[in-house]
Amino acid sequence: MILIKRVQDGKELATHCAIRKVVFQDEQGVSEREEYDKYDKSSQCRYYLAFWNEVPVGAARWRKSRAGHKIERICVLPEYRGNGIGKALIAKLLEDIPKNLQIYLGSQDQVVPFYEQLGFRVKGDAYWEANILHRFMKYKPEEVLKK
Repeated sequence: MILIKRVQDGKELATHCAIRKVVFQDEQGVSEREEYDKYDKSSQCRYYLAFWNEVPVGAARWRKSRAGHKIERICVLPEYRGNGIGKALIAKLLEDIPKNLQIYLGSQDQVVPFYEQLGFRVKGDAYWEANILHRFMKYKPEEVLKK
């Protein structure tokens, strides 16, 4: 069973960071300096944990930016992928994010189709971040409804 909850305390935030470390640093080779940014040291982010049968297995965050609301650091531990956890994480974030500004994210190029299924659309050229090709994507739920 999947449960998504907002991080409430330091222990949960440490779990959130530990999941990010496994996925982004250990698996993908992102440096610690690139993975943890100035927003991790501020109160601007809303952090979430995904649980699979009560085991923490995924993480994500969102924050308000000058351009809208940005979804970031979405990850699921490798052995739990393919169970709908990423989709549940995004659904919870979209439920919680205020709808008064645009919602967007920077997707790693290989997972663009996943975000397209959830209502995001590629806008602009590809770019490199942490030595990984990314695409800027905006949330366009009305385009999903047309299909």
